[in-house]
Amino acid sequence: MDAALDFQEALFHANALRREERLARLHEADAYLNTLRLYLRLSHQWKWLSAGQYEHVSRMIEEIGRLLGGWLRQTGASAQTISKESVAIGGDER
Repeated sequence: MDAALDFQEALFHANALRREERLARLHEADAYLNTLRLYLRLSHQWKWLSAGQYEHVSRMIEEIGRLLGGWLRQTGASAQTISKESVAIGGDER
């Protein structure tokens, strides 16, 4: 439960930030999601989750991972574009 809440908290923080700071928080969220995947696999392995429960939650986690990956790509591309623009503007001012 803590891993899921840590993941959600990292997403909330990322949503309030911009560029590189957001990207860092999204990477943090990705790490929490990987931890959550591990805990779910162990829960299934230890028979705390049935096969059906594990299958259901795995699909949900997979979709969340796809969404997070898209947000990471979008934020990374945005941060790179802004960095390139800053370099170009800074280069013109010299």
